[in-house]
Amino acid sequence: MSSAPPFEQAMRACASALTAAFAIPAAFQPEDQLKRPLAELIVQAGNALGGMAIEVLTKVWVAALRGRPDMGVAVRGLISGYVELKAPGKGARLQQFKGEDKIQWEKFKNLPNLIYTDGNEWAHYQAGELAGPILRLSGDMTRDGAAAISPANAVALLEMLCARRAAWPRQRGRHAAVCRQRCGAGRGGLASTHFFHRSISGRCPLWSRVRSSALSTSGD
Repeated sequence: MSSAPPFEQAMRACASALTAAFAIPAAFQPEDQLKRPLAELIVQAGNALGGMAIEVLTKVWVAALRGRPDMGVAVRGLISGYVELKAPGKGARLQQFKGEDKIQWEKFKNLPNLIYTDGNEWAHYQAGELAGPILRLSGDMTRDGAAAISPANAVALLEMLCARRAAWPRQRGRHAAVCRQRCGAGRGGLASTHFFHRSISGRCPLWSRVRSSALSTSGD
């Protein structure tokens, strides 16, 4: 009997930690409980994709937006993308955002590399456009523990972080405005069409091997 691939194990550990935290009878901010486990999960994704050195920073100030996404993900010392957390149950589909969440989306939507997640649903947006399929986990990280994660979930999340997608705005002028005015690209800002862009050229060179391993490895 073989064990699950390391990233699938990391996702299961993350889900177990969140289930334990959310079971505590205390008043807390739900999305704040996601920060540490999901930051560690993103670091583990870098490890799974060839040992990339990933740093996750919280509340990174984006001056042009006058806002702070919950997490900034740095690869080789440069911010590669941002992650915005939502309370579990809110989802990651912009069509469902209301009130303050909708106002916030209007502020952040021009970021060229942004993941929204409530832990159970993950969506990658580039300059306001959905960059690929929305990932919905098989279960609920806050209730189901390790059982919330399927092998396919681990593959899908790695693909979201690794795959290169041409999802820039179609108008070149808008592309330039997004990069320079909104995100400061060219001066320590973003210039990427995949989330972990600093160590990846085109489609992730390790992706075929990672995906094959994740799909072929079984365990219980």
